[in-house]
Parts: sequence; C-alpha cells; structure tokens
Amino acid sequence: MTSAQYGHMIKHLEIGHLEALPFVSMPAGYEERFNQAFDKIIQLRNRSHEQTEKAERLFEKNFGKYFSKLSDKVGFSVSASSALAGQRRRFEAQFHNPDVRELVRHLSGSAISWDSISELGYSVWLPTRFRRINAEDGVPFVDSSVLFEINPDSKKFIQDSDFGDPFRGRVMAGWLLLARSGQTYGINGSTMIASSAHEEKIISDHVIRIAPEAPKCRVGYLHVAMSHPELGRPRVKALPYGSSIPEIEVTDVESFLIPRLDSEREDEIADLAESAAADRDLADTIEVQIASEADELVQSFIQ
Repeated sequence: MTSAQYGHMIKHLEIGHLEALPFVSMPAGYEERFNQAFDKIIQLRNRSHEQTEKAERLFEKNFGKYFSKLSDKVGFSVSASSALAGQRRRFEAQFHNPDVRELVRHLSGSAISWDSISELGYSVWLPTRFRRINAEDGVPFVDSSVLFEINPDSKKFIQDSDFGDPFRGRVMAGWLLLARSGQTYGINGSTMIASSAHEEKIISDHVIRIAPEAPKCRVGYLHVAMSHPELGRPRVKALPYGSSIPEIEVTDVESFLIPRLDSEREDEIADLAESAAADRDLADTIEVQIASEADELVQSFIQ
C-alpha cells in the first residue's frame, strides 16, 4: 500500500490502487479464526467506549450537569492577591478563567471534600528533556500525539538511556498519563490510563507521569475527574501557560484539586473507567497478535 501511493507533499491512495493490490490467500482454517478475532476487537472497543461514556454520565449524575452562564467575549478582573498567592504566580487570563471558578463552585455543591493529586497519594513527575537518537535496533518511542491513537504502529526507535528518569523513560500499566504540551484545543491536558502495551516503550518527555504510591482514590476515578468533557477537562485546560506551545507544569498537576465523593460512588465510576481501559488493552493485544500471524503467513508465502 505504501508503494502504491502517490504525491509529493500529501500522499494519496486511489480506489483503483486498492483494487489492483494482490492479497495472499489464507491457508485453510485461518479465515474463521481471523474473523473471530476481528469481531472480538470491535466488540471490546465498542464496550470500552460505552463504559467510558457510562463513567462520565455517572460522574455527571453525582455532581449535576453544569451550564455555563458566562460569555467568553466579556472581560473579567481578579484580585492581585489571587494572582500572587502561593508558590506559583499565574498572570495568564486562562488560569483565572471565571467560568472555571464557577465550575469549581458547582462541583463544591456535591463534593464531600477537595484533595490535591499529591494529597491523594500519587507521585507526579516528568523525565528531563532528552535527546532522541534514532536507532533501528533501539527501543520503541511513543510521542504524546501517538499515545492517544488506537493501537498505533511503533514506527520510531531510539537509543536506550536513563533519560533522567528513575524508570528509564518507561511507564507501568495502571499509571495515569497526561499530555503536557500542545494546543489547548488539541491533546494538551488529556489523560489516559496506561496499559501493558505501553510498558517497555519510551514514553515522551511531553507526557507527565501520575503514579499511585499510597492512593486514597482509584486511578479510574482520578482519570474521569480530570477528563470529563464538561466537569473535568475545562479545569485542566486552565493549567497550560505559553502562547506558542502551551505547557503544563508538574507542580500545577500536583496541586490540582479533585472533588471527592464517598468511596462507594467513587468505586462505581472507577470500575467503569478501569474496565474500559482493560478492554482497550485487550483489543490492542489481540490486534497485535493477528497482525503478527498475518505477517508470518505473508513472509512464508514470499519465501
């Protein structure tokens, strides 16, 4: 398919190119197994999507739907003390967004308490900025943009090093990963639960690691509280600073406050979010397996 595409700047494939591509027929008995695996992948990914939506609806049910009453075209003012208070002095308007302040007041109506991510028993850090030296026999490298794709191919390999990180740039399944740079209308501030597919790969230094040490709430609940489209993500999107490529600081994530519910309701939300992540992980694993088998069949035919 790569050899059939054309175009200098933007590559294209036409219908005729696909119709002309030769395919290797599968040996007897393979077709049914491949189709069953394919159906299983679709089933798992659909269920993962449904569970994610259920977790978000349940979070919204507990805190109530939020309707913004403020216009983004109207200016606002804040006290100097609020801009200068604490260890971080934030002068960007987005950080003091009045709509975010109203959202916090809305969440406070149902929250039994507020705890920062560090108070919840999570360690938050970022590897030092590191050089990415290409190496064909190196370790797969996952950029922050690729991180949120569905089972992306490992196309970039770099030399191994410690990367100024106690985990040598790797992550573990069950950690929460947060994209810390990019445009705020894009992936910046997006979170995801790491899976086994991310282990033994170098994860970009543009991704903040949030790892449970002595957690007082489950990672699934933390993920939903930060990623909910209306009740979580707008608060995270107020953290980035910078005009060209906005970035989020580790210290701001450590102090980011999470609205709490009782353990039973938090567990319900966490169950759904973590189950969705597990289904996504299993679907990716099955897809990698059948892709590997298909590659072996093609290589065997060629030989």
